[in-house]
This record gives sequence, C-alpha cells and structure tokens, in this order.
Amino acid sequence: MGLFKTSILNGVAVLIKMATMFILNKILAIYVGPSGYAVIGQFQNFIQMITSFSGGAINTGVIKYTAEYYDDEQRQQQLWRTAGTLVVILSVLFAVGIITFKDTLSLYIFQTIEYANIFIWFAIFLVFFNFNALFLAILNGKKEIVKLVVANIAGSIFALVITSILAIQYQLYGALVALSIYQSLAFFVTLLLCFKSKWFKLQYLWGSLDAATSCKLSSFALMALASAICLPLSQIIIRQYL
Repeated sequence: MGLFKTSILNGVAVLIKMATMFILNKILAIYVGPSGYAVIGQFQNFIQMITSFSGGAINTGVIKYTAEYYDDEQRQQQLWRTAGTLVVILSVLFAVGIITFKDTLSLYIFQTIEYANIFIWFAIFLVFFNFNALFLAILNGKKEIVKLVVANIAGSIFALVITSILAIQYQLYGALVALSIYQSLAFFVTLLLCFKSKWFKLQYLWGSLDAATSCKLSSFALMALASAICLPLSQIIIRQYL
C-alpha cells in the first residue's frame, strides 16, 4: 500500500478517535464532574504503568523485528511465540499481585478503598488488554494497514459506547470499570482481523522462550519502562499533592 493511501487511512482513524474522545469527554464532564476527571486520570496513569510492565513495553520491538523478518516466517513465528509467552507470564503475575494488593492500591491511587473492586476488573482483563496491544504491534509490523486502522477504529468505538453506558448508569464507578475493560473487548475484534490473515495462527503465540529474541525485546522494554515509570508516576504524585 502506498504512502498516500496509508496516510488517508491513518487520518480517518485519527479523526474518528478525536470525534469519539470529544463526545466521551462531554459525557464524562456531565456524569463524573471535575473531581471525577482527576480520579480517572489517576487510574489511566496506573493502567499505563502496569500494562507497560506486564508486556506492553516489548511491543516496539515486536513491530521492528516483525518488519525486519518480513520474508522469514520462521523467525517471525519465533518472535511472536516469545512475545506472546512473555505477555501471558507477566500478565498473570501482575494480575495476581493487583488482586492481592487491591486495597493498598486503591488507597494510594484513589485515597479510599471504595474503588478497590475496580482493580479486580482490571486484573481479570489485563491479559486481553496486553494481547490486544500485541496483535496491533504484529499487524503494524506486517504492514496490514487496513486491518490496523479497522482495529484502532473499533477500539475508539468500544471506548465511546462502553464508557458512555457505564458512566451514565453508574457515574464515576462505571467510568473506571469501562477503563478497565474496553481495550480488552476490542481484543476480540483485533483477534478476528488477525485470524483472517493466512500468516496468523493462534499457536504462534505460545511456546518456549527463545533466549536471543528475549534479549532483543528486553532492550526495547528497558527504554519503554523508563518513560512508563517517570511520567505517569509524576502525574499521580502531582494530583495527590494538589
């Protein structure tokens, strides 16, 4: 696909995302209020950190090496197998930790244990959240631009519909639940798009870890984790201070 068509498709996805976010912000302004926005911001920063630590930090490496091994299916499959296995292991470990310390996390992030159950929702859906990001990285590396754009549009629509419904029905609590699950529901759309590709099979995402591939991905993870820690954590601290 040419640069012009790629730019047009990406532009459509960005416009749809902007439109859905505009509508969503209007709805949240009505149903959660200014203080609710601060709470949502705290939780978004927490999600950003956890998803990076539990597998999201390797996705830049997945994009690079999927594109680099474009004509070598065996090395691509080895890459996806290592990445998928790492995502499963890290997601399960972090999910268990989040559920175990949900009260402590709620006190730190929200200054109350009223929203401790939100962390259970997030932990349950964490593995789907991370696999959605992994599938998007694979589609990007395979240069499946149309499918990537469709997946991103689906994610924007899910965000609008689910967050709107839950925020209107349950106000702030509903908005926090929506943040915990909507990306995970978009996972099923992204998975379906991947399944329609001849090069994709589910068994490519699980198996033994390749040491060389793990080392390559870890170098990308270290770079990503630095920004994933510093910016979100500083924003959380600033909001708590204010």
